[in-house]
Amino acid sequence: MSVTGAPDWLEAAYVRAAQEAKCTAPRERIEQAAAALVERWCSPGRICHGLKHLADVLTRVDELAPGTQAPPLVRLAAFYHGAVFDDDSEAADAEDGTADGAEADTADAEVTALGPVLGGCNREDAVAGAELARRDLTGLGLAPDRVERVVALITLLRGWRPLGPDPDSAVLRDATLGLLAHEPQRYTEYIRQLQEENPGLTRRAFLERRAALIEHLLALPSIYGSPGAAEWESSADQNLRAELARTRKAITALAVLDDDAALEAEQTGSPQREAPVAV
Repeated sequence: MSVTGAPDWLEAAYVRAAQEAKCTAPRERIEQAAAALVERWCSPGRICHGLKHLADVLTRVDELAPGTQAPPLVRLAAFYHGAVFDDDSEAADAEDGTADGAEADTADAEVTALGPVLGGCNREDAVAGAELARRDLTGLGLAPDRVERVVALITLLRGWRPLGPDPDSAVLRDATLGLLAHEPQRYTEYIRQLQEENPGLTRRAFLERRAALIEHLLALPSIYGSPGAAEWESSADQNLRAELARTRKAITALAVLDDDAALEAEQTGSPQREAPVAV
């Protein structure tokens, strides 16, 4: 293992995808890029979106790959989609994108309008990840049109919206959202890790962001867009609805505690503090 804790197959998978995508750089340079990329996924703050998440996404991409038109480009996009981790959990989620033409205008308008709703509590920076992919893959000799395709695939993840007839984008999106269909116990652990990964958010802010994102996802015609992921729909729907019910209950309980604390502070002159509530 060239990176502590990283399975050997991760770097090998990147090298294979780069070569299948027709990168012209020597294998040694591709291996160096792979090692640097995997190391990015090992940063200490990645409690939820770390190496395990990357491996899971790549595994799901492989599972759904028969429905793609350019599997190597989808795999490369998966490697880069969360390679840049935002160290500021309060950072804006609506930076300018890099997709082309009207597609980019639509994506940017939607992300700008929904803001933190789409970002939820996910600190992966898709825009920065897309730019990293552009620099790396250009340096590795990938054809410009293929580089921009990888960039567009990553950028389109920002909206979590229904997709048009683009099987590659649908597969990448579904692979990243596949965790929503985990068995209940594992899903609960994912939520716990996600909160731990956001120490800059108060308990109430975390819950409110999660509730907004869940409501947005449940309002979509379907959570998944690729044929291979259709069987995940029911489990994801159940997990999201159960989490939303718990989250709304916790938000209500916090509001009551806040009201009581505000009244006590007014009566005693003591500072008001937010009380933690378990979901």
